[in-house]
Amino acid sequence: MAYGAVHHFTVATFMLQHSSRLSREGWLYERELLREFLVENKPPELMRSQNKNLIDSGKRKFKFVSKDGKPVINKTSWTKTILDVHTENAEVYCKDIETWARSVLKECEEIETRWY
Repeated sequence: MAYGAVHHFTVATFMLQHSSRLSREGWLYERELLREFLVENKPPELMRSQNKNLIDSGKRKFKFVSKDGKPVINKTSWTKTILDVHTENAEVYCKDIETWARSVLKECEEIETRWY
């Protein structure tokens, strides 16, 4: 249970580093979501209720998933990846996930995304 406390960081961070899974709009959404989690310290519950209509597939005005599987960003080398996360206990794991997420957010904020 304690490991799951950072699941919201894990998913958003992984998706940002694997941009071929997302549309440009989906990638930008994930980047903003991670920023709100880390910088504004918004909890997942608040983000779910706040973004309910925005991400509802029946109401969403953008495609979240990539149509062509091409990377949205031109970046293949990252300072930190999921492989830098240690799992020996929940405290270490949560700290490493947050460190990874902060590193990726910083790098993502410096990236210009490709226009299709």
